[in-house]
Amino acid sequence: MTFRWITESDGLDVFVDHLITEPRYAMDTEFHRERTYFPKLALVQIASSAEIVLIDPLVCDLAPLR
Repeated sequence: MTFRWITESDGLDVFVDHLITEPRYAMDTEFHRERTYFPKLALVQIASSAEIVLIDPLVCDLAPLR
């Protein structure tokens, strides 16, 4: 199983187009909460049958995941 980082919104668009064709996938999120009660999304991990993708939500627009 391979993995890759997505740090650009264009790369996320291409990945989501591929993900739509997958029969199933798994998604996990990680939040950063330091000195606050309000969590901030820090990482999105998605695994499909072909690869694992790590998405940096601090630099990518996550709208395609809707």
